[in-house]
Amino acid sequence: MTNAEISDKFMKAFEDQNWDEWKSYFTNDVAMEDMAAGIKANTLEEFTGYAQGWKAAFPDMKGDITNRMEAGNTLIEEITWRGTHTGDMMSPDGNTIPPTNKTVALRTCFILDFENGKCKSFKNYNDIMTMMGQLGLMPS
Repeated sequence: MTNAEISDKFMKAFEDQNWDEWKSYFTNDVAMEDMAAGIKANTLEEFTGYAQGWKAAFPDMKGDITNRMEAGNTLIEEITWRGTHTGDMMSPDGNTIPPTNKTVALRTCFILDFENGKCKSFKNYNDIMTMMGQLGLMPS
């Protein structure tokens, strides 16, 4: 399976909230960093909690890959995530943002590094400011 195929599978598992399958595509010591929020995870369990937090806030969230480049063990993807904010969302400072019931189109870039058929490094660059505007939480 190619790295792009692995990414397709873990995105589908994320969308379906199939967490056991989702976890099978990552190393146990996967390093995840959300650049916009300043959040880091250094274990698969921490990363899974981060992903589950997004799905709790946006249960219908689905991603559309708009661009993909692969070089060796590195995969770079541009993705637009669409969903409706119907659940509580944690902010980087630990506060809870209650549901706004508004939809978002969140543009994101993933930089993924793979080893032995699993993702070992996951860097997430997302446009949080635009999303916060779409949610009505700041001027758009």
